[in-house]
This record gives sequence, C-alpha cells and structure tokens, in this order.
Amino acid sequence: MANKDLPLDFQIVGGVVTVTIGVSTLCTAVAAGHTFPPEGRTTDEYAFARAVVSELSREDEDGTTRVHRLLELAAVEAIEEGAQGIRVPGDR
Repeated sequence: MANKDLPLDFQIVGGVVTVTIGVSTLCTAVAAGHTFPPEGRTTDEYAFARAVVSELSREDEDGTTRVHRLLELAAVEAIEEGAQGIRVPGDR
C-alpha cells in the first residue's frame, strides 16, 4: 500500500497524539461527505490536500482552528461516554 492510500489512523506514541491519513484517502473521504458538491471531483490530490491542511490550520481571530474545535467536541463526547482520567464538576 502506498503512503497516499493509508487509512485514517489515530495513535498515541511516545506521549504524542498522531493523526495520519493518506492524501488519496483524504480526497476520497471528503468527496464521500454529505456537503461535498455531488458533481465535484479531485483533479490534483496533492494540491487539494494542501488546501485542506491549510484550512485545518487557519486560525480564527481568537487563535483557535477547526482542529481545536474538533478536539473539544471529541473530548466532550468522551466525557459524556464516561472517559477515565478526568474529573468534572459533580464527580465524587
């Protein structure tokens, strides 16, 4: 399997959270989404992937990015599902 075809993967290795996705996998995943234009198609996977990465790292006025919001949503869901390793108001 070529690196560009790697599936989406999340790991914790050596104290670092890593997110890996191949360029082709990213393009396929985005095109399969509910908001991608049905008639749209990727003509240059690497150019499109660079644009997506740029948007993921673009900061709003308060310094946050889409990734910050994604992490916050995932953390809230984890807490609601009973995640260990965190104490929230009301815990004993």
